[in-house]
Amino acid sequence: TTPTDPGHGHHHGVHAQALPGDRPEDQDEMVHEMATGMWSDANDGLLSWKNLFNPNIPPLWHKMFSRFKTNLRAGAGYLMASPQIAEGPGFNVDVFDRDHYQRWQEPLKERQGYFDNIHVAPPMRAPRSIREFFKNASQDMRLDTIAMAPFCIHDCLHMHWRWLPTGNDETHLWGWDHEKPYAVAGVPHIPAHQHLRVEVDAPHAFTYAVQADSCLEAGRWQYVMHEGMAFGNSAANESLAQLMHAGIPLLQGFPTVAYKSWAMFYWTLRYQCSITSLQPRERLLEDGAQLQSVPAPAPSKAS
Repeated sequence: TTPTDPGHGHHHGVHAQALPGDRPEDQDEMVHEMATGMWSDANDGLLSWKNLFNPNIPPLWHKMFSRFKTNLRAGAGYLMASPQIAEGPGFNVDVFDRDHYQRWQEPLKERQGYFDNIHVAPPMRAPRSIREFFKNASQDMRLDTIAMAPFCIHDCLHMHWRWLPTGNDETHLWGWDHEKPYAVAGVPHIPAHQHLRVEVDAPHAFTYAVQADSCLEAGRWQYVMHEGMAFGNSAANESLAQLMHAGIPLLQGFPTVAYKSWAMFYWTLRYQCSITSLQPRERLLEDGAQLQSVPAPAPSKAS
């Protein structure tokens, strides 16, 4: 399945909806070019999807995900599900912990491949007043292309072929066994005899390719893309506003415009940064990124 648009990958909106009284320089913006990103849900069992919208705890990327890749280019392709993938040790995960990255190995579920979902959406851009405030920062604050995850507040085509393991009260997120869907927690929503490969054709288009190794008996349906896909126009409501409010403590010291900015909310879910150091660090290191040493913090005045 290849989503396309008559604008050849360009989004025609200029700004996200502003609050009454907002100045133009204090409004969130959207990048005109589309972008494709992929994410993998964490398998540690500490989270469940129903607890994502907790107004007291923002869904930080290193808590929700185990792997991700943003701004994927044409030609990037990955095996997402396969009956040949066994449950067991998986890929390395690097999470920022105060002043260094801590690494561990993420266990894979049966048939789980490289990523669990794909989102195609125009990135957000921080309000111009915030970008101006940080224009002389010693490091790039990464405020010009901000990915929306783990949910999109506007204009996003997305599909999920696997979800994180959940309990018996969220069986709608469970995957296939050898006969039916919604049967096993944490496995793909792909029939157990099928391989799935997803390849990016352009920043706004991708190919979803399924191969079945075995034939089914006569009279039995062969399901392809059972999980479906969705396009969200807007998710702005009161519960999400409460969730955004939970991110304010992470932006203490930033211009107050940041406290009501969806772009800055998404930014702080991905990056850890203090107003004193101005050195944004990925909370979860992006797949393929080089693990670099982190400068030691400056000594305090007391020392």
